[in-house]
Amino acid sequence: MIRIWGLTRKKTKELLEELVEMGDVQVEKDDKSHDMKYHLTRASVSFWLGPEGVKAIPAGIVQAVEITRRAKPSEV
Repeated sequence: MIRIWGLTRKKTKELLEELVEMGDVQVEKDDKSHDMKYHLTRASVSFWLGPEGVKAIPAGIVQAVEITRRAKPSEV
């Protein structure tokens, strides 16, 4: 995993749009919250995450995401 320093919101949006255009990422809009949700396509998981796929994601990241998902908006 690499950390990209100085990545702005605009650049993040541009990168996501490019990945959507390439077909590596799918995007859907949540009708309730109006948030955009981005998902890797099944075909691109092995390229972006390696041959182990999601199993290679460190447990700490998975736990942090799970805690954030379960937290109420007022707690975040």
